[in-house]
Amino acid sequence: MMNLKSRDLPRPSRPWFYQQVFFPLISVLKERGILGLNKKNLLSGFMLAEIMIALAIISLITTPIFFIIRRSLFASARNRDEQNELLVMENFMTECTYEAKTGKSQTATKTKPVEEPAGTLKYTRELQRKRGTFKNFPEEQIKNLCVQKVEGAFGNRKEELVSFLYKPVEKSS
Repeated sequence: MMNLKSRDLPRPSRPWFYQQVFFPLISVLKERGILGLNKKNLLSGFMLAEIMIALAIISLITTPIFFIIRRSLFASARNRDEQNELLVMENFMTECTYEAKTGKSQTATKTKPVEEPAGTLKYTRELQRKRGTFKNFPEEQIKNLCVQKVEGAFGNRKEELVSFLYKPVEKSS
């Protein structure tokens, strides 16, 4: 069996650019001492076209991934802002409910500006009328049922929070 070495194998032919332009240029640069590399070292790397194609493929793959990440981050921030607005509205409604339970009046309106998140809150409380869902309720129960509503205006977005407040009639003895 013959023992073949890499130098015995036929070499693939190079493109015309290498044979006509590149190799003569390298030999001139080596003669002048500008270039201290041999032909083998110069041909062992990647060509610029290969690198550009690889970068194009990577960018095509990563662009949708970055878009999905960006969209989820924006949605997360928007949900956090909406949650903060609802918490502020709930706190305001709790304050006004406490005032309603200690006060005598069944109707009230209150407005409050808030700094964080920037906006305005408006609280309204009114007696529930005997209509719609409540038309079958007895009159003595419906007269103590109040609808309380907090309207929040935060920039160009408006939120509304509604609940019912029942104040039982205190029986005098």
